Amino acid sequence: MLPRIALAASLVAAAPAAWAQAPQCSTCEACTAALAAPNAQVELSGDLALRGAGPCVVIRGEGARLNGLGHVLLAQPGGGVGVRVEAADVNVRSLRVTGADVGVSVVGARDVTLYALTVEARAVGISIERSANTRLDHVRTVGGLDAHAHTPAGLREEHVP
Repeated sequence: MLPRIALAASLVAAAPAAWAQAPQCSTCEACTAALAAPNAQVELSGDLALRGAGPCVVIRGEGARLNGLGHVLLAQPGGGVGVRVEAADVNVRSLRVTGADVGVSVVGARDVTLYALTVEARAVGISIERSANTRLDHVRTVGGLDAHAHTPAGLREEHVP
């Protein structure tokens, strides 16, 4: 009986790391589609290009996680919003948003964490509207933070020197 247990344990330990990786997306549209599902976990496979006035990535799935893996979301002239969060319990991490009018927009959401982001926007770096408990951790912005007056209490901002 002992050899079978040891064999089963060794098979589990030898499972490829690829099984644990999140699905990847490579376009604004593909990322938006993947992040519409509840509890979606998505990684960028490379840099994204925002063309036009609309948002590039829209996160609508409750509990969704977007890991930029250090990639860049680059807006072309006239680019609107880099990332728009519209759901609860969302985490966006390790992403650089450059050139958008608004880098990251959190609207009608709650319990959102923005972690390790660099946002270089033309107008507003991060906009938070009608949202509760938004956490900014290790976030650097050029373009400022716009937390609207009608946003419920709960914005936590941690500055990185």
